[in-house]
Amino acid sequence: SDAAVRWFREAPGDGPGGRTWLPLALAESRALEFAMSSGAATATLRKGELCVDIENRQVSERGAAAVRLRRGVWVWLNDQSVWQPYAEALSARLDEAVAKRLTQCPLQAEYIVLLGATPYQQLNTKSGFRRTVRRGLPDS
Repeated sequence: SDAAVRWFREAPGDGPGGRTWLPLALAESRALEFAMSSGAATATLRKGELCVDIENRQVSERGAAAVRLRRGVWVWLNDQSVWQPYAEALSARLDEAVAKRLTQCPLQAEYIVLLGATPYQQLNTKSGFRRTVRRGLPDS
């Protein structure tokens, strides 16, 4: 699903400093999450073509220099169309809700995230106002 934990690798692009962040394939992200949960310091993906240094958050393709690696977070779209990250505890709550296949996740006070359809929506239960929510990087 779109909300699965995703990992991103740094690459040349049109972002700040001439860099951008590209997502790893979903299967690679899942394998990396499994390696992390097992306490591994490194992981090898794509049948040895992609080497990941989990501790130092770096990834390299065979024969290439290592680049930075980042774990995606839950973000919401603010009024200026800028993605804002949720606090770590709320991101963990959203991860758990998606893993349990829940259709909504209470955040705090009057806010819930509706997970039953995409795009996901943060709902203010008092006003009815909605904001788009996704998993990714705040600056992408």
